[in-house]
Amino acid sequence: MTKDSRNLIIFGVVVALLLLVPIPLRSGDGSVRYQAGLYSVSVYNAETGQDGYMGHLVGTQISILFINVFDNTEFVPDESVAAP
Repeated sequence: MTKDSRNLIIFGVVVALLLLVPIPLRSGDGSVRYQAGLYSVSVYNAETGQDGYMGHLVGTQISILFINVFDNTEFVPDESVAAP
């Protein structure tokens, strides 16, 4: 194995690690987003308002190459509290 081919293999492994290893990004509302170069996974548990009601946005969203492939997020309203 020559030195050039060994350097090329090492470069390929480093690039693959950068593109595939996720970095967790946490928001203040309890949601977590795992972001990598080629994909992202978002786990929602956010308090938000929608259609005049306060509630929670819960679920998971998966994107591969910036294309949304899975999304089961839903808004669960709190019936006792109306949004301002």
